[in-house]
Amino acid sequence: MKSHPKAVKNYVTANLVMALANLSWIFVALWMAWGIGAVLVLAAALNHAINRLAVIRRQRAIASTARGKPPSRPSPRQHG
Repeated sequence: MKSHPKAVKNYVTANLVMALANLSWIFVALWMAWGIGAVLVLAAALNHAINRLAVIRRQRAIASTARGKPPSRPSPRQHG
């Protein structure tokens, strides 16, 4: 199978900007409907979910390295 003749564009920045825009309007809509408390609860829940995903990815990477396999895809950022 042939590889791509050109490098594929990196859309990470564009995706992050769109995620921020969508999250912003969702937070504003929640704030208008139920107040700042709902926004803070959702923000805390999202933060917890992201941290849990980071822990799970780290555990899977450690487990796959222990089995002798390289991690499938290293994280671009290292979380402490």
